[in-house]
Amino acid sequence: MKIAITFLLTGSGHYREALAIKKYLRRSGHEVDLIYPIENIKKKGGVAAKVIYYISTIPINITEFIFQHFSFSKTNGLNENLGFRTHIVKIVFAVISLMERIYGKLVSKSLGLEKYDCIISTHPMATNLSLGALKKKTTVINVCPDEVGMAGALFYKVNGVLNLVNSENVRSLFIKAGLPPKNVMVLGHPLDTEILQKRKKIYERVQKDLKKGKMCIGLYIGGYGPKSQQHAIFDVIRELSEEEKKGNISLKILTGLHRGFENEINHLITELGLRERGIEINRTKTYYELVEVGHLWMLDDINVMFSRPSELVFYSLATGIPHILFPPVGIQELDMFSLLIRHANVLEYQQIKGSLKKYLTRGDELALVSRGLYNSNYNLSGAINIGKFIEA
Repeated sequence: MKIAITFLLTGSGHYREALAIKKYLRRSGHEVDLIYPIENIKKKGGVAAKVIYYISTIPINITEFIFQHFSFSKTNGLNENLGFRTHIVKIVFAVISLMERIYGKLVSKSLGLEKYDCIISTHPMATNLSLGALKKKTTVINVCPDEVGMAGALFYKVNGVLNLVNSENVRSLFIKAGLPPKNVMVLGHPLDTEILQKRKKIYERVQKDLKKGKMCIGLYIGGYGPKSQQHAIFDVIRELSEEEKKGNISLKILTGLHRGFENEINHLITELGLRERGIEINRTKTYYELVEVGHLWMLDDINVMFSRPSELVFYSLATGIPHILFPPVGIQELDMFSLLIRHANVLEYQQIKGSLKKYLTRGDELALVSRGLYNSNYNLSGAINIGKFIEA
């Protein structure tokens, strides 16, 4: 079968999930292409492509503004009651969806999406941009890879196609948001299948490391990488610098394709006089490298992870690697924060800033957090289930 998986780089998460699905489908013998519709249009050149590209960025910018500046309380959790805000968000997302569908026909034609038997999208905007291919009887599937609340459901749902979601909770919210029950199916989160297959081995290593007091920390920053997160990573490095010099802690840092951030990291390491053998910096050049290196560290090395409550939340649930969270950005990250703290006493960095070293010496407490995450029983077989569903 010839399959396209489309995504948007509003962060690295949607790419990570698209890649996980691609890997499984490729191993099953399918011909699979990863497509970033907006960037592919831009690369084509020509006046028409430029016009489509700049129009495409409008709804993305509007959405990012809403997610960053529209206030949603952390305490409301996954089933938040948005009150009057529901109507505002619903109207805005409906207008954005309409805009995408209007020029989606141009995008589909320009990218030749009608040649595919099936289009799977891990981002609702990319799904809407793919709908022009429906006239050629191509199946379009919308994947919601996050655990979302009501506001997230209003954004992630796509009318007129099959929506695949992580959990029954999300399915119920999609239906509440207006989708017919037949258009929503639970298949689980599309976790990287190698991590999924080795999750027990990783968990056992993490438990052993934490109880022995061995500390290898992964500082993760994705493609979005807000300044607030960059500054928080600098603070973590400063706070742990003396322990790193003593050899009590090792640090691994993903730079997330942020060149200015890399330069500042280099200056900070020089300023603090940190040991080269106690700190590893991966100056990522591509999103593929960003994902693959981050996963490799989970498999072999790190036993505590720092990041925003992004899609990496599911990797903590899979492996039991304790998560220390930087502030969430956007509605869906509030929901992911809520998901983690339902299963374990996961802390935000701001709660332990200034006493991080002390917190990291509590091996038994961290092992308990690890156990709570690993035993969550969250459905993480989405990549496999989506592959089997496509084949069926």
